[in-house]
Amino acid sequence: MTNATTTIRRPAPAAPPPRRLTLESIQRNVGPAPDRILLTGTEGVGKTSWAAGAPAPIFICAEDGMPRALAEVPRFPAPQTFEEVLDAIASLTEGEHEFKTVVIDTVDWLEPLVWESVCRKNGWESIESPGYGKGYAAASDEWRRLLVALDRLRSKRRMEVILLAHAAIRTFQNPSGNDYSRYEAKLHKGAAALVREWCDTNLFAIHEEFGGADKSGKPTKKGISTGRRVVHTERTAAWDAKNRHGLPAELALDY
Repeated sequence: MTNATTTIRRPAPAAPPPRRLTLESIQRNVGPAPDRILLTGTEGVGKTSWAAGAPAPIFICAEDGMPRALAEVPRFPAPQTFEEVLDAIASLTEGEHEFKTVVIDTVDWLEPLVWESVCRKNGWESIESPGYGKGYAAASDEWRRLLVALDRLRSKRRMEVILLAHAAIRTFQNPSGNDYSRYEAKLHKGAAALVREWCDTNLFAIHEEFGGADKSGKPTKKGISTGRRVVHTERTAAWDAKNRHGLPAELALDY
């Protein structure tokens, strides 16, 4: 009786992929990428009208608030789910069109769709159901999916991205002193942080207003509005803003 032996042949190890980042891959004189803009503004300041002035815009309107004067501006049907928002972005990425700017109006109205998507996937009754902030942490993953999709669109189709947001007055927890109130995007703090970090240009729009004073110069409780709509490009204690283009600290709200 003989013992049969079986020889096991192991596949040869795969060759490592060629290195992509080499001295030969160094780039120079690379043109600027299209902007990623977050415009946060107070109610009625004209965020949508401002974005409509961008080059060849297409709107994804989570908020049903397009002014009548902008009736001819192209837009997708109002999305009913977060997945439909991703579908719209994918269609712009893969399809042929002449649009140069995509506008999401507004991200705070989009946020409930993000929460619904998370709850549906996890079988939660609400975003608060898992407790300890776990629902909002899961929502952050969905926001990252959105930002990755927008980056893909920006890279492949060279489209500018504008995210609009309503402003809310919230308490800023100041680690170096007393807390104070400031304007922030009307988003959950985790989502707001992601969007702020992702964008290249973070703008704050507001009607120009001042505190009043009597004839002696003593401050009064009456406010004075100049009627101007302005956009701020630099951070202050009252609002968050940034830009990478050396813009003046204040500009008229005009794209």
